[in-house]
Amino acid sequence: MKRVKPLYKEEWFHSLKDYIEKYDFSHHHVIETVENKLKEYVGKKHALAVNSGTNGIFMCLYLIANQDSEVIFPNWGYPGIANICKAMKIKPVPVDLKETTLCMNPDEIKSKITNKTIAIVNTGNNGIIGSDIEIIKNIAYENNIMFIEDCAPSLLQKFNGINAGNFGEVGVFSFSPTKPIICGEGAMLVTDNDELYERLKTFRHMTYTNDDKNFKCFSENDNEGSLNFSLSPFLAAYLIPQLD
Repeated sequence: MKRVKPLYKEEWFHSLKDYIEKYDFSHHHVIETVENKLKEYVGKKHALAVNSGTNGIFMCLYLIANQDSEVIFPNWGYPGIANICKAMKIKPVPVDLKETTLCMNPDEIKSKITNKTIAIVNTGNNGIIGSDIEIIKNIAYENNIMFIEDCAPSLLQKFNGINAGNFGEVGVFSFSPTKPIICGEGAMLVTDNDELYERLKTFRHMTYTNDDKNFKCFSENDNEGSLNFSLSPFLAAYLIPQLD
């Protein structure tokens, strides 16, 4: 199967060129511009730019996992969740899809939840949200399990009038070459959870504002520190005109 060449427009490069010419080692403003634009598109309180969708999901799971944790995810699609579980040495729990919805089978999800289940990750394959998304969301919430909406290719897709990214406690969008907007590699986490956003923000990288008042390189939680999952500002600059 031959892939279609990703769309690009000449004017998208102008934003990147302008940013490179003015680059002064301070990149937070271009990252924040992309975050603000995307959260307005989706309708969420917070957005956090990261370097890949897989790493975005890894960050979410890392903050809540222990050595006995289990994660439920669909058994068909990109293998990122299985690989994350392998890297973290936690148990992957795959669930069959329903042919009629291309979502995980809710009945099978219920049968596989244990007291070790920390998250359900729903993947919207090929941009499809799936008509069981709200059922799966309710299963997660009723069992006090984090619901991560892996909506990597689903930017601006809707179900029942609701934008993708608004069903999970966290939504994850990707900017890799097969997605609606692209920059080579990159992703965005969206959430309304203030505490989770602050933890993810610190974990992503050392954070700061223009006045450096909230600069910190570690979390108040003893087992968390700042690594670097940041989106490159050069790639962020390429995204800006695509969101205008």
